[in-house]
Amino acid sequence: MKKAEKLKVEHLTTPLQGDITRGLPLEFRNFDAIFCMQSFHTYGTKSGILNYLATLLKKGGKICIAQTCFDKEFEKLPDIFKETTGWNAEYGKYHSPNWWRNLFEANGNFEVERCEEISGGKIMWEDNVLYYGNRADWSSEYLEKSGWLIKQIIWSRTNSPSLTHFMLTANRN
Repeated sequence: MKKAEKLKVEHLTTPLQGDITRGLPLEFRNFDAIFCMQSFHTYGTKSGILNYLATLLKKGGKICIAQTCFDKEFEKLPDIFKETTGWNAEYGKYHSPNWWRNLFEANGNFEVERCEEISGGKIMWEDNVLYYGNRADWSSEYLEKSGWLIKQIIWSRTNSPSLTHFMLTANRN
């Protein structure tokens, strides 16, 4: 919202935070755009969610998803991604950009405009570790809590599927 205020468009912006799977009040319809950052994997595959999101958008409205993902689909989650501590990585819900494209296209309510791995998407994982590592002064506690993620990032450098980020934009039909 601060950026909207800075650009003097806060009157055109409706920031919402909550559980979209519980629905929104009826007055929240006819949005020009919906932006989902770093959350879509947790609810985006639930039955009916794409249909519901389409009801929130004006015809021609845009949805944009910016999300962590794997670069390729896999039959079985590699063992390295089963080790987590501290926070729930939910890797079992991660999919490749192509998988998300196919989901949106099969839905019929959206025309995918763009869906691809973000340039530098793999490096963003490393940048995140570096940022928090520097903030924690690379303490033993930080390394102990984040060692599993560092191992996954290193593994991803030469193996597949590897951790990355993607962006999808689609217009409502």
